[in-house]
Amino acid sequence: MSTEAAPKSKAQSGLQLNKKWGKDAIDLGYLVLPNSVLRFQHELGLDPVDLNIVIQIASYWWDVESPPWPSKKAIADSMRISESTLRKRLKNLESVGIIKRKYRFEVGKGQQSTAYELSGLIRKLTPIVQREKLKKESQKTAKGRRSQRLAEEAAV
Repeated sequence: MSTEAAPKSKAQSGLQLNKKWGKDAIDLGYLVLPNSVLRFQHELGLDPVDLNIVIQIASYWWDVESPPWPSKKAIADSMRISESTLRKRLKNLESVGIIKRKYRFEVGKGQQSTAYELSGLIRKLTPIVQREKLKKESQKTAKGRRSQRLAEEAAV
């Protein structure tokens, strides 16, 4: 299975998603998350519960300019964990630089659900992705040299 995706139009991507998951499931929403977050979760310091929390938060991130603000109750209910456990995990994710919490207040209504920035996760992921990209390019170059050498030897 290739990790490289050919560019597709929005309509083509939607059709592929519908074929994979079913239109009804996709109509309820879907998440775009780099595979590298999953593949390198250990290197990022994310255990399965922390990864699930990150995925839950990311699933509410629709606009790049507006960080997601799911309620703690919504996340905890989706994961079937207590809000207390979630708060402890969020505090830890913030202390290790994966997320940044932004407290929101509205005049006359008080505190609103917390907004979460994933820029720390992205910052930690970037050098890992760059390293892996270089490794892949190096392997591709080495494979090309081997193929060329074999072709030259076969011609002799």
